[in-house]
Amino acid sequence: DGADLTGTLTMDAAAINEAAEFEVSSSSTTAIGAAPSNNVRIAGSTTINAFDVAPAGVTRRVRFAGALTLTHSATLQLPGGANIATADGDCLIAQSLGGGIWKVMFYQRQSGLVPGLGTMATAA
Repeated sequence: DGADLTGTLTMDAAAINEAAEFEVSSSSTTAIGAAPSNNVRIAGSTTINAFDVAPAGVTRRVRFAGALTLTHSATLQLPGGANIATADGDCLIAQSLGGGIWKVMFYQRQSGLVPGLGTMATAA
């Protein structure tokens, strides 16, 4: 038999949709977690030392609109454990670990190079 589902379906306030890319300005602590989309474009040239506090598991796909520096730290964990100088069109995927700690899971340069790995191979 069919199940009878009753009650109210609620969504976690931290849930986010696949909305169009949302632009935020670079700042020492850049608010990608508060963006109303998983797709974020960071404009500006201010060095980023951290991303804002977001619940663990929140993931953002970020594209840079220019050159700035991402500073590796305990709260902004970057691939290779080193600072990254961004360029227009570079992209990353970051996941919140909670408590204001973010881990950059993947970084791709517009040029096709991945920091510390060289050229990215493509499947045949």
